[in-house]
Amino acid sequence: MRVHGGSLQRRRVMWPGRSFGLRPKMIIFFGLPFIVIVIAMKYAEFYGIPFTGFDGEVSELRTEAFSDLSLVADLKQDRLERWLQKRRDDASVLADAEDIKRDLQEALLALQQADARGASEAGRSGGRPEVDEAYLRLAQRLTLVRDAYGVYESVGIADARTGGIVVSTDAAAVGRSVGSEEYFLEVLKPGASGQLLHVLEDPHRTSDQSPYPELVVSRRIAAPDADVTGRTETAGVLIMQARLDDVVGPILLTGDGLGQTGEALLVGRDARILTSLAHPLSDGSRAEPLRYQITAAPATLAASGLSGTMSSKDYRGVQVLAAYRYIPITPETGWGLVVKQDEDEVFAALRQSVTHTAWIGIAGAVFVLATAFVVATGLTRPIRALESAATRFGRGDRTARVAETSGGEIGRLAHEFNTMAASLVQREEEIEQRSFQLEAANKELAAFSYSVSHDLRGPLRTVDGFTRILEQDHGAELSDEARRYLRLVRSGAQQMGTLIDDLLAFSRLGQQPIKKQQVDPTPVVRQALSDLRPEQEGRSVEIAIRQLPECEADPAMLRQVYANLLSNSLKFTRTRDPAVIEIGFMAENGANVYFVRDNGVGFDMKYAEKLFGVFQRLHRAEEYEGTGVGTAIAQRIV
Repeated sequence: MRVHGGSLQRRRVMWPGRSFGLRPKMIIFFGLPFIVIVIAMKYAEFYGIPFTGFDGEVSELRTEAFSDLSLVADLKQDRLERWLQKRRDDASVLADAEDIKRDLQEALLALQQADARGASEAGRSGGRPEVDEAYLRLAQRLTLVRDAYGVYESVGIADARTGGIVVSTDAAAVGRSVGSEEYFLEVLKPGASGQLLHVLEDPHRTSDQSPYPELVVSRRIAAPDADVTGRTETAGVLIMQARLDDVVGPILLTGDGLGQTGEALLVGRDARILTSLAHPLSDGSRAEPLRYQITAAPATLAASGLSGTMSSKDYRGVQVLAAYRYIPITPETGWGLVVKQDEDEVFAALRQSVTHTAWIGIAGAVFVLATAFVVATGLTRPIRALESAATRFGRGDRTARVAETSGGEIGRLAHEFNTMAASLVQREEEIEQRSFQLEAANKELAAFSYSVSHDLRGPLRTVDGFTRILEQDHGAELSDEARRYLRLVRSGAQQMGTLIDDLLAFSRLGQQPIKKQQVDPTPVVRQALSDLRPEQEGRSVEIAIRQLPECEADPAMLRQVYANLLSNSLKFTRTRDPAVIEIGFMAENGANVYFVRDNGVGFDMKYAEKLFGVFQRLHRAEEYEGTGVGTAIAQRIV
């Protein structure tokens, strides 16, 4: 027979979680969405919406800044290229002039004749032919060109044969050899264009040379048509020198168009600066032209021949927006032009706008929250009054009511609460009256139980006693049938006494106080089995006690439950060999269900509802003794 020992579930203490009140919830659910929507809209306005094509003000301002920088870079590139072309044109006009060619030829012839007579020192003062009219005309013409253009520091002509400076506006340069200089050798190469733009940008120049980069325009000067001297076709090389910082510097000035941090700079090969920088380096020092190599990306890209725009850090380590261009000087070399502006300055106005918007947004958020607070307070005041009345009513104040002042749903709710409170008070009075009646009935039942216990036991003891005396003293005089009748009378009286005892025990269960505590069922089961040891003697009984978790119960009543169930199991497995009884538990719907299971005779399941009824039996009394109260007591305890 398998019988559940009832569901002895542990009591779970549910701590109520802290939650916001209605007013904070209304402020949060009505105020915050508005604030979030406004923030999201402003964020989209400034930074755009991804994957929608809407870029926002930041992207638009960046694009506009790149456009402005590109426009400035293109203008300065055009001015530089036109300025360089003018320098080429200056050299062409001067070198191709017929009077220059003739005067150069005559001056060179005079020098050769003087050398041939060995009187070059007498005919030259400071390395210059003082009395040769052709030389004087050349010197005057070169001086006139230098003064007229105002660009060149010096203009001179070198002998194509020796490389020595024949005539120059710089008196100290006359007689100096430039035969090993690149700008001299390149124009004399066979197949060369005969003209070269060259920047002296070697950072290791000697101390007596200019510390600033110089642009050198060199041009081949051909001999006159009549070659009476037997010289080569090229008579000399025109050399025009200009200081870049003086002539290119004004072109690179950005003025106010690019703000306070705007700057345009030139770099040569290996990204070495060709002009002075507008700002000091990150360590505070000043970079020297030709001696400082920029590693910032825009400059290196421009020096490598590329053009474009980008956001990067500059030579100071400051984030900038930059446009970079490549300016070809020769087919093999060129300059890099970078026009840049600090990002902080580009976005300064936008950041200020964001700051102003943020302050306005904060003020708006405060206003929205304050408005939400006022509205929520007005809406929740009757609800809080209802909550207060409900709390006081729950704590025993049966006079607590809500003023029905507001209309709508809140007013109806207040009316329903007052109606419910009045109904509950009436119900409590009825329950209290019924409790008095029930208490009186219980007292009458206790008196009846006492009467049954004493008034019925006396006659039963009399019947049982006299029957026993009659059987003992006069049994020999009676027939077998009469003695059987006497035994039946005694058995009936004893069974009646047992029924009375069980009935009293069942009725007293409701009067006993329950003292719950944490109980380990295993020792309780073992004690119940120990008390039932006499019923196990002489039998083969296998008892398995599984692991039983603790439960919250009355120890005495729990022992009574197990005692009744185990007694039933031992009784109804009497015909089994061996008898198998299992005590265990299982989890069911989140609760621990304790059971007593056996391999007894069992019963028809259609009568299962009668199993726990008082005096209900599913087997004949001749087969199994008992009154049918034990399982009813077990169920009532559970």
